[in-house]
Amino acid sequence: RDDLVTGVQSVLFRSKDFRKYSFELLDNSGRSLMIKPVGSSTVSFSMGSYAAGVYLLKVTKNGKLIKIFKVIKSDK
Repeated sequence: RDDLVTGVQSVLFRSKDFRKYSFELLDNSGRSLMIKPVGSSTVSFSMGSYAAGVYLLKVTKNGKLIKIFKVIKSDK
């Protein structure tokens, strides 16, 4: 599922072992923009400083890929 975003985003982890997770934000060329370990069941991050476009949010657990989300950043 694609998600249209404009500013601050939150990711909810329903697993009790959320500290084993991390996420990485990538631009459309695959360049890493942000890597953030998960320290609580809800993690917030800002996309306000990034240009409008398509981004990928890669979620990993213990270094293994769990899921990739396509995120569409809008300036509107």
